[in-house]
This record gives sequence, C-alpha cells and structure tokens, in this order.
Amino acid sequence: EILKEVVWPPPTQPKLEEITWFRFTVGRSGHMNGTPIMVSRTGYTGELGYEILGDHNSIVRLWKTLIQNDAIRCGLAGRDVLRLEMKYYNC
Repeated sequence: EILKEVVWPPPTQPKLEEITWFRFTVGRSGHMNGTPIMVSRTGYTGELGYEILGDHNSIVRLWKTLIQNDAIRCGLAGRDVLRLEMKYYNC
C-alpha cells in the first residue's frame, strides 16, 4: 500500500499488486514524470517484500519518502536472518 503512493507504473506495465515472485514492473518515482525505476519481487529475502532499482538520487529520495510513510525496513543483519530462515544463506 505504501509503495502504491510513491511508485507510478504506466498503464502498459503490471501494477504493483500484480507482480508475482521473480517478476518486475517498470515505472516512475512518484508520478508519471518522475525518475525511471524498476520494482521487482525477486524473493531475495524470502519475504513478500519488494526490491527497488534506480539511480542513486532517486533511490535516496524514495527511501526518505518511504520512511516518512512508515515503511518497514531492516538492516543487513535482519536481511541475513530472513535469508537464513529461507535456507538462502550459503555458508
């Protein structure tokens, strides 16, 4: 729900709620004239989260907006625990 507020996918691309695991959509940060980004559900952590790819400045702005909108975030240790629980971690 939070991502829908800050990511604009064009009508020719899947909506955020339509992305299944190992799929992606392209869109723009914020609105139709925003910076191009890609949002994927690669399952990197085994959770139902999203990965957002874009240029550095766009991601910094998007990150600040997500934090202001109470997005759940975790650090590398939290990510590693999720990967371990999903048996994605190679020792």
